[in-house]
Amino acid sequence: MAIKELLLNFDKTVFFYFQNLQSPKLYYFLAWPTRFGETLLAETILVFGILIFDKAKRLEKIAVSSAGILITHWASIYLKALFHRPRPFQIWPQIHVIYGKPFNGALPSGHTSIAFAAAFLADYLYPGKMRWTYAVAAWIGITRIYIGVHYPTDILAGAVTGIACAALTCKLIWRHNT
Repeated sequence: MAIKELLLNFDKTVFFYFQNLQSPKLYYFLAWPTRFGETLLAETILVFGILIFDKAKRLEKIAVSSAGILITHWASIYLKALFHRPRPFQIWPQIHVIYGKPFNGALPSGHTSIAFAAAFLADYLYPGKMRWTYAVAAWIGITRIYIGVHYPTDILAGAVTGIACAALTCKLIWRHNT
């Protein structure tokens, strides 16, 4: 079996596992948190967190986190257009989608990219104190499968995209003296 076929089988199996879990009782844990991967909301949370809890290099940290989120957002849009992968509901019309049907490409997951970029930035700016944000980012990625708009490999590609863009941003513009 070729790698492409293995990945497609993996995507289909995991996707339909989550699709079969859909229930209004689970929406609280597996549907609404998807909103935390929206660019503006993630940026707002980062900026307010820095403003409220940090006094040192506040403006520099806001600048690097804003740049990291925006670069990730743009990279995600570019990659979606480049790969133009159909979303699950475009392949299987019977899929139940919670919230709404986006019609741009599926790969990578933009919400997941933003969530992992925010997690990386928080962990980078506050070493050792923010590692838990990766679990939140993974949770956001899982919600994208649960609501019916992404495959697991879209989530993995989103995580890589987010971390890579945020790391590149930090390397290029952050001048932190420890």
